[in-house]
Amino acid sequence: RDLLDEKDVDAVMQQLRTRGDGGPVLEGLRPIFFFWAQIMKATFDLLVLPHHTQIVAMIMLLDFVESGERPDCRALVAEIGTGEGKSAVIACLALYCVTVLNKKVHVVVDDENLCERDFNTFLPLFQKISKTSGAPVVAHLCVENPKKAEEAGTTTATYYKPRVDENADIVYCEAKHIESFYTRLAKQGGVNLQKVYAERVLVLDEVDALIIDEAIN
Repeated sequence: RDLLDEKDVDAVMQQLRTRGDGGPVLEGLRPIFFFWAQIMKATFDLLVLPHHTQIVAMIMLLDFVESGERPDCRALVAEIGTGEGKSAVIACLALYCVTVLNKKVHVVVDDENLCERDFNTFLPLFQKISKTSGAPVVAHLCVENPKKAEEAGTTTATYYKPRVDENADIVYCEAKHIESFYTRLAKQGGVNLQKVYAERVLVLDEVDALIIDEAIN
């Protein structure tokens, strides 16, 4: 089919919005895919749909998250090649965890500029989605440099925070912000950290940044 034809594009969008029988995970992702396609269509006049690699990665990772903690496996690593849409996978995973699983998500990107780029890219999508309670999804970006917020403009600057907000649903940040967040909670005292862990999902953009020792031998 010629997807450049506007009628065909509308038909695909309608099909994407109509609930099907793809299973609970795919049906939970369907509205996220629809709104992202809608945003991309309005912005670039292009029909953008998730490809097989992205969908397989999302199903695999979400199955792991939904299955609960396992005594022999507490983390899952998935390799996604350059150009295969890892940033979109992460944003969709975060939204699913918030809107379907009622969890909060910390997305760790080990570079402030890339973190800011990814957050701003998917902020319109985060703003489109509501939680099961009907409340909007609250997304923040952690930046230490106050000038970053000033440069972002008044519309976007409200989403820029100097540290992780425990009430935010989705937070894009660096590893140091996560360390600071849990250190702050531990110092407060009287906080059930196991409960805090259980209520949150940690998504690492680049696992290498946390597991490779860069110290001089």
